[in-house]
Amino acid sequence: MSLTFFLLKKYSGSDKNFSGFKVFSGISILGITFGVATLIIALSILNGYKNVIREKLISFNAHLQITGFSERDLPDYKKTISEIEQLLPGIIENIQPVVQKTAIAGKGRMKEGVSIKGVTKEYIKSLGLRGVNTSSLFYYEGETMYIIPGEGVAKKLLIKPGDKITIFASNTQNLSKGIFDANVERYLASPPFQSGMGKIDESVIFMDIDEAIKLFKTEGMVSGLEIKLSNIENLDSLRNLLQDNLKYPHYVSTFYDNYRFIFTWIELQSKPIPLILGLIIIVATFNIISTMLILVLERTQAIGTLKALGVKNGLIARLFLFRGVMIGVAGIAFGNILAYLLLYLQQTYELIKLPSNVYFVSSVPVGMQLSDFILVSAVSLPVCIIMSLLPAYIASRLKPVSVMRFG
Repeated sequence: MSLTFFLLKKYSGSDKNFSGFKVFSGISILGITFGVATLIIALSILNGYKNVIREKLISFNAHLQITGFSERDLPDYKKTISEIEQLLPGIIENIQPVVQKTAIAGKGRMKEGVSIKGVTKEYIKSLGLRGVNTSSLFYYEGETMYIIPGEGVAKKLLIKPGDKITIFASNTQNLSKGIFDANVERYLASPPFQSGMGKIDESVIFMDIDEAIKLFKTEGMVSGLEIKLSNIENLDSLRNLLQDNLKYPHYVSTFYDNYRFIFTWIELQSKPIPLILGLIIIVATFNIISTMLILVLERTQAIGTLKALGVKNGLIARLFLFRGVMIGVAGIAFGNILAYLLLYLQQTYELIKLPSNVYFVSSVPVGMQLSDFILVSAVSLPVCIIMSLLPAYIASRLKPVSVMRFG
């Protein structure tokens, strides 16, 4: 055993007669542990929230959306789809036409404003909605079609599977021309879908696109086209390419454009959090200074004896620096373990719930990334080393004569 490690074990407070130092060491380790864990958890939740929101918004809006200026319907959409496939060869996963308009849904005396979204069966299957039986979509019972209300819509109107829903619809474009063509149709309710996004569950009803065209009397036109891509690295460039080549009234937007306020809010939240929570680590590491200074005071006579025996200042400084680093490394290691366990529990069991109508998600999302663990640890370790330098320097500068006289 080297002299350094022998002295480290002998004089750093590891003996049974100095239990007080162990208590302060434990407090220091706990402080660093909670600081590191808090920072990792915060970064993981931000990543998780951003990823979940992006996935959910893409699933309902796709990467690119083509709508009409002033909410105009798009004519000859099949020809437009063919043009888009020629403009973006090899990177399109699918293009789905949709008819989406506002209407009034009613059951008995209860009425509620809703958004009717006419889509294909393939569109519904691609969403992965909970509560939806994809083997029996938009089927008929006699001449009446089954439609799929959101869970929130079903709760508001007290709709149960098999209940009749009355839809009051009109084409707003015709109303703007002074043509009143209100249409009233009855449908049957399928089990409600759950998207995990409260604002969608509380407002959307899915129906077959052909039935939606008939309901709103759009004469074969659709409200928009939704495009999912295999690669979104050049999303803005692709949007501009389509906008330059598609004629009026086509308007091209990305899901970032449509929900810019959400992504801007997430970015604003993520910028100050590393700085604020980084301060937590710095405050926690100040415990190292107090703990090591206590050790210096308690070991003053031992330090004087070592220096009287010829031990150099550098070795004395290394003894206390090593001890401080050991406390820091232990705190960082336990912080990583604690963060992983808490994040794993939340990811697996969704222990912390959220109101989905406010946060778009029903539980706190988690996005664990190895890079976050490495980054926080890499930043925390130098801070712990720096905090250990002052006590080590003070210990090395003690004069043996003064120590032996007053120790």
